[in-house]
Amino acid sequence: MTIEEIKKAVEEGKAVFGIKKIKKLAKKKSIGKVFLSSNADMISEDEEMDIERIDNNSSEIGVICKKPFCISAVGILKNAKNKKV
Repeated sequence: MTIEEIKKAVEEGKAVFGIKKIKKLAKKKSIGKVFLSSNADMISEDEEMDIERIDNNSSEIGVICKKPFCISAVGILKNAKNKKV
């Protein structure tokens, strides 16, 4: 289910890539769920986010998201209206 959630969020423009961007949006309470790659550093759980570590590494997540780079973290926006970030 996890990979499908990520793919769906990317297709709908509700995915945010990178720990820095996710942390910034988490302070605004805009992030609902975060998927961390198997080789990513843990995000502090101070923010109110649902954090899930997945078995895929950052290279695999980049491919899943159809990006030409590694992705260590994917955040899913709470109330995005088909905006690409």
